[in-house]
Amino acid sequence: MPPRVRKLLSDVVSSSEMISTFLDGMSYPQYAADLRTQAACERHLMIAGEAIARMQREHPEWADRITQAKSIKAFRNIVIHEYERVDDEVVYGIVTKYVPMLRVEAEQLLGGA
Repeated sequence: MPPRVRKLLSDVVSSSEMISTFLDGMSYPQYAADLRTQAACERHLMIAGEAIARMQREHPEWADRITQAKSIKAFRNIVIHEYERVDDEVVYGIVTKYVPMLRVEAEQLLGGA
């Protein structure tokens, strides 16, 4: 595995871990009422999305191994460029359902290299 891919995957894992720490069993109503947690989760979704976007540009053969790579990059673009479209319920669904899967895939790629 190229060192750059290792760094990008490590960023994905780190951001995924941070999101899990921020949520720590939080329900959707709790999340919706907590602007700090929302901002923190969105920030780390942007980081993970940017890491994947860079991997797609620089090492597409590695990015292709991440199941939701295109969707993650697309959501990152919405958070950054179309922030008014960001829906808290959608973000909560992403961070509770898809981020754990993303973390597992990134860790497996790191462990298998």
